[in-house]
Amino acid sequence: MSLAAAHDTVCGIEIGGTWMRASLVESGTHRILDSRKVPTPSHPAQAILELQRLWSGAGAPERFGFASAAELKSGTVTRWPSQPSFVGSNLLAAFPGARPVCLDDASAAAFGEHNRSSQAECGSSIYICVGTGVGGGLVLGGKLWAGHHGTAMDVGHIAVPSAALTRCTCGSQGCVQAIASGRVLGGQQGRESRLALAAQGLSELMLQLTRVLDCPLFILGGGVFDGEPSLVDEVTRRARDLGVMAEFARGVLGSFAGSIGVAEFAGAGKQ
Repeated sequence: MSLAAAHDTVCGIEIGGTWMRASLVESGTHRILDSRKVPTPSHPAQAILELQRLWSGAGAPERFGFASAAELKSGTVTRWPSQPSFVGSNLLAAFPGARPVCLDDASAAAFGEHNRSSQAECGSSIYICVGTGVGGGLVLGGKLWAGHHGTAMDVGHIAVPSAALTRCTCGSQGCVQAIASGRVLGGQQGRESRLALAAQGLSELMLQLTRVLDCPLFILGGGVFDGEPSLVDEVTRRARDLGVMAEFARGVLGSFAGSIGVAEFAGAGKQ
């Protein structure tokens, strides 16, 4: 499957802790033309080579979208809990001479999912992603809000009552990620009770976000929701019981939400 880009397409590339993905989207239509993924190598130098291959396969565009699960500063990884060996590596070295538009992976996914939601165009939505961790993204009035430093919506580390006595990998206690991430929910022993606790914690998170932002739509995505479809219904029920007045929707882009979303974000910047 070729990712060679035509003049009316825009490319998005995403690097996550497990997979790297590339997608081509038709400019202005949200039509997905092509997508592919490869495993993320454990060694930074090998990962940079794989990123370069994905970029070259898309025609090595000068301007494209790049999404990362790592925290970056001028392309250099400053923090990546799931891949600590990458700290200090410049991921943008994979794209010599290019000027990628960079987003974190959750914000990129939020933008792509928003474009396919009931709030597309000038509406507002909150995206909550539950995978290895818990992340989020926010679109307000049709525009992605990443924050002044690009770190907005780090929702996994918002404290919720259900996690009050649980220590998170970040060192704090009470983070929703400590009870609702894929790491915590893996395995079968006690799974039903852990899923119930995760649903309660995520509904409490939605209540807090509603009190601050009052968005009309929550979009739920990520590998945990994909693997546990009933969790979407349970989170929705509990959130409504808490008084969250919003529409709830499941994400439709699956694991390619980040690469598709960052492609569309880069394309919107060219219009």
